[in-house]
Amino acid sequence: MVADDLELHPGDRVLDVGCGPGRLAMAFAERVAPQGSVEGVDASPEMINRASSQALKRGVPANFRVGYAQQLPFDEGTFDAVACTLALHHVAQDDQLTAVEEMYRVLKPGGRLVIAEFHKGKRRRHPGPRWVRHSTEDMLDTALELVKSAGFTDAATGGTTFGWLGKITARKPLAASAQAPDSQ
Repeated sequence: MVADDLELHPGDRVLDVGCGPGRLAMAFAERVAPQGSVEGVDASPEMINRASSQALKRGVPANFRVGYAQQLPFDEGTFDAVACTLALHHVAQDDQLTAVEEMYRVLKPGGRLVIAEFHKGKRRRHPGPRWVRHSTEDMLDTALELVKSAGFTDAATGGTTFGWLGKITARKPLAASAQAPDSQ
């Protein structure tokens, strides 16, 4: 679903922020092969080691490194697409806007963003993991405000097959004259 929402094409450069063990990054790599590339960053050295090991074992061309969402180790305008799935809530609240601004910075103009986060939504038969049920925060609403504040356009929310997981899709504007973090 995330790869579909990112509209990945062969040759795209993709960043997975908070990649954990690298499962999504490896799925992205299969979509953008053979000319594309995928980078995964995570604050946990253990997750990066696991992701690197799995990518090597599976022969998937994805690179992983320790990094923080609020200090992405990439040049401006490097990526065609950025994903951040169930990771933004791990960033300290005071640093969350900086993290989303960093995602904006590393995207090329017209680049695509997907953020998937906890969403209270309408509860049905499957209320989600226990640690989500007791939270009063709807991280998806918070993330949507951050995305808009960072300067992304075409921001839209949607559901997933998990009632407790929502997603945001957005784009970095093509023109620099659009609302950008530096102009605020």
